[in-house]
Amino acid sequence: MAWSPDGTRVATASYDQTARVWDAVSRQAVTPPLVHQGWVKAVAWSPDGRWVATASYDQTARVWDPVSGQAVTPPLTHHGTVKAVAWSPDGNQVATASYDQAARVWDRGSGQAVTPLLAHHGSVRAVAWSPDGKWVATASDDQTARVWNAHSGQAVTPPLVHQGEVWAVAWSPDGNRADRTRMSGRRSASPRS
Repeated sequence: MAWSPDGTRVATASYDQTARVWDAVSRQAVTPPLVHQGWVKAVAWSPDGRWVATASYDQTARVWDPVSGQAVTPPLTHHGTVKAVAWSPDGNQVATASYDQAARVWDRGSGQAVTPLLAHHGSVRAVAWSPDGKWVATASDDQTARVWNAHSGQAVTPPLVHQGEVWAVAWSPDGNRADRTRMSGRRSASPRS
């Protein structure tokens, strides 16, 4: 579930192969269902509230107009379940994390990949943008978290190695630290390079 930036709408992701956009007060759907061909795993609003991105078991992420319910880009395609989706701070790019062992950065307008694969050796479970939009952090079943240059796709730190699968990543508000959680639930943080 994700709240729109202005707090007036809520987007939900469902195993019924749809995402929905709801009015936060009336609790009524305000668009037709946003339909995938597999379970919808995640949903995220663009920073300006103009777009909704979804991630699905159908191996795609999609960008939608939350007013019309229409897809506004071609499917953002992976070769495995798309587990997570995150917007760049300026709303011009979308990052996806997939069970195909990679994350990608996509152009919101064209739907084209703008970086090479951000490759891991296991499923990628989470992706997060730094507040300044320069970096993308990823979390993987390969027991690592990584920090990437969001424009070149190059790793900018050595892998942050854990003793278990890494399930989540997040940035400090100032963008100087990435935090990650491994399967054991222990947390650790490291400075951005």
